[in-house]
Amino acid sequence: MMDLSSAYSVNVSEAVVEQYLYTTFDKAVVAGFMPIIVIFGILGNTATILVLNRGHRLHNTVNIYLINLALADLLFLLIAPDLIFISYLHNAIHDYFDMNVNVFFCKMIYYLSDSAVQCAAFTIVWMSLERYISICRPLLFRRWGFASRNRAIRICIIIWLLVLTFQSRKLFLVTSFVYEFPWPDMYMGLPNTTRICTNCNLFPGYEAQCDAVVWLLIIETTVSFIIVFVIIIIYSILLQTLRNSPFTDSNSTGGRLKLRAEKKVFQTLFITVSVYVICFAPFLTINLIITFSDIQFRTLVGLLNIARVLVYTNSAVNPVIYNATNKIYRQAFAEMFCCREPVLHRKLQTSIMTEETHH
Repeated sequence: MMDLSSAYSVNVSEAVVEQYLYTTFDKAVVAGFMPIIVIFGILGNTATILVLNRGHRLHNTVNIYLINLALADLLFLLIAPDLIFISYLHNAIHDYFDMNVNVFFCKMIYYLSDSAVQCAAFTIVWMSLERYISICRPLLFRRWGFASRNRAIRICIIIWLLVLTFQSRKLFLVTSFVYEFPWPDMYMGLPNTTRICTNCNLFPGYEAQCDAVVWLLIIETTVSFIIVFVIIIIYSILLQTLRNSPFTDSNSTGGRLKLRAEKKVFQTLFITVSVYVICFAPFLTINLIITFSDIQFRTLVGLLNIARVLVYTNSAVNPVIYNATNKIYRQAFAEMFCCREPVLHRKLQTSIMTEETHH
């Protein structure tokens, strides 16, 4: 018969182990809900890239930025969930504490997924700034050639180069270390060590490297919050400008068409940006709490999967937004995937997809 001290030790160990394991809710999210969102997002963003690349009529600056956004979202959905799914299949320990992958693979996951997220953010910011100039400073919009498709392509290339260069530090700083669990080896069928990917080397003598990583993380997170703040300001100004537009009460057909075109583009981008802000805010907040508070990681791991689902949802839902808010997108998708006859080119020329011709 087990004595009281042994029973107490086992009970304590079981309570400790449970803090590291996936809960029933986590399992439902990781094994059920998350793969559906990821697969849906991969298919949706691939379809968006194909549709917006099809035909000269869709090659305007707004759509070039939307293609760039879809590319970033597609890369993120292909790369970011890999560590989570690999860990989930490996054992029952939450992936925050168990990654158990090759160091090079770990580096590439961090590098490419973080680059994709940052590229999407900068694309949204630049697209928002161009909408602001287009609506609030139309003369400047024409003078600086913002309506040029070649210019938009160059801007997208510059964004990728800058982001990939800045994130390249992950290829040098990301490493892995052995994490020891507070239970005997193979207790409840679980090992007491694993290998974890991290943004710095936690071994003795490398504290300075970790300090540098923390400061870079602070800068990156601060920039992310600034981006959110700037986006909110820009769209608040745009909303007020469109409401007070001189074309609102205009009897001019051209004026009404211009206002309608701007409002349609604004509606599509406004919803896209709003979803981005809502979905990324929890993830950024949790990262800040983990970085700057004394709360133990185990307290927050249950919230991580919810925050991840929101981030994945943001990358997956944009094609739905485009189709829900824009008739021309629906027509383009229907033409490509439902074998429908193309609409008249004349109607497309007066649509919101060629709004740059009004500037």
